[in-house]
Amino acid sequence: MTPDPRRPEYEALWRQARKAVQRGQVKLGYKPSTPAATAAVSALFGRTLELGVGTTIRVADLDERVQAVFHCGLPDVLSAVHGEPVEFRPDQASVDAARREWTDDLLRSALASGGLAAAPWAQTWIDQVRRYAKIAPERLETPARQAAAVLARLNLSPTRPTTWLSRVEVARAAGDPHALDPGRKVATLVLRAAALAHDVPLPRTRRDETHLWERCGITDGVGQPVLVHGFPGLPGPTHLPLRALPHAPNGAAHGDSERDGNVHDGTARDGATHEGTAHGNTAHESIADATAQTASPLRNLPHPPAEAVPHGDPGHSAPPDRPTPSTEPGQDHTSNRSASDPAPLASTGGAHHSLSPTGPNPAPLAWASGIGPDDSPNPAAPSRAPEGALSTGAIHGSSPASPVAVHAAERASTGGSPGSAVPAGWGLVGLPRGVVRVCMRARLVEAVADAGLEVPVVCVSGRLNPTARVLVSRLVAAGCRVEAHTDFDPAGLVVMRELLALGATPWRMGADDYREALDHARANDIELPALDGDPGGTPWDPDLPAAMRAGWAVPEEVVTELLLSDL
Repeated sequence: MTPDPRRPEYEALWRQARKAVQRGQVKLGYKPSTPAATAAVSALFGRTLELGVGTTIRVADLDERVQAVFHCGLPDVLSAVHGEPVEFRPDQASVDAARREWTDDLLRSALASGGLAAAPWAQTWIDQVRRYAKIAPERLETPARQAAAVLARLNLSPTRPTTWLSRVEVARAAGDPHALDPGRKVATLVLRAAALAHDVPLPRTRRDETHLWERCGITDGVGQPVLVHGFPGLPGPTHLPLRALPHAPNGAAHGDSERDGNVHDGTARDGATHEGTAHGNTAHESIADATAQTASPLRNLPHPPAEAVPHGDPGHSAPPDRPTPSTEPGQDHTSNRSASDPAPLASTGGAHHSLSPTGPNPAPLAWASGIGPDDSPNPAAPSRAPEGALSTGAIHGSSPASPVAVHAAERASTGGSPGSAVPAGWGLVGLPRGVVRVCMRARLVEAVADAGLEVPVVCVSGRLNPTARVLVSRLVAAGCRVEAHTDFDPAGLVVMRELLALGATPWRMGADDYREALDHARANDIELPALDGDPGGTPWDPDLPAAMRAGWAVPEEVVTELLLSDL
């Protein structure tokens, strides 16, 4: 049975076909916008099209398929559908050719301004932008030049990025801090070029976009945090965003710019601000201030002020390893603090009681860094850093010779994005010293906190995202011995190889450790998942792949007790 060409599923196809015939084009672009249109046009061509994915169709091929399905030529179908004959218009073709040339010239000029005119993907990008970007040449020059300015700062080579950039800062360099937001024309132009440069498909989902941005060395300043515990100046397990990571001291041992990643996130190591400072970013922001805007575990919410908790409430008692603040009216809450305490941060040690956000007197995370409930200044927090904090090495692990403490300068309580206002206050944070453990799963961090241990631990939460990568690099650059443990499975060993490339060393990741983990699982009646896939190379212990032929994967949670015994 012959389908009716006037069905609405064909409307967009016939519209594009009519333009192509009138302009004398040999090809047309088509993107099905509904499931019905996708099915109808797929049936017409005898091949599967994908919803929302553009394709190129030769006019001659379309005419051939129309004759086979509708038993008449393409011009006849178009005339019947639109109610008037379709004919080639030389004048329109001439205008279209001139506009295509104008578009190409604008794009070539933009690429040249960014030093990218000779890039191997340049001509393909120009062709695709002309055909698919749907930007008239009258409105193309500015976004094209902004896109070229951004592209000039990205990693467009197949190698792993050695420099990480904040997306907002790169966008600001192009003149608009929102230029790279999803859906913006500049972002679309940049992503199309990046996909060509990295030889990957154009991203279709937000997740695909994030992965492509990461290939280019772009991340979000407050997104993709890394979980840490035991860092000087932090109240316990805390998610740190990229912009909040402490820097290695100047002249730190083992500095390696390629490992460190040279993160440009609006802060500078020597106290000087990057270009983002003019837009309100201060150098050396405090960890606690920055983490106030990121997700934090429920267990890590600070306790409310002492006067808001009934005296003697066992659910909010201070941990046994710290003095209990006095609750007497007028009493200085900081009087019991030793001189070595960097700041009166909310405690999460000891029993680690959680404060339900729906319960009475919930307090925001920012309260731990000089902000009280309702964004009021925290009376327990000093208005500035303790006297001599830097010169005396007040933070555990810092020293006069190596001041790795990070100060947050006073910031105005207005401006910035909603929820980002931070009243004047100080926060202190430092890079730890000595051995720092890196794990793959948050269960170990939880176990360390529950045990009341203050050893520094970094959790990559299953993958080495840019923030975790930069933090590990900075720890290595500061002279820390970074020891890493991951799952005994293909994905975990990929992360281990990446960590070793950054300068970490394995921690209980040898063949004997794998066998011990199997014995531990059997002894405790723990059911292990089957090993799925090839574990790959293990240069730190060539015998490990042979041991893993036992066929069992060992999630890190299984050996939490063994790892904890080392700490």
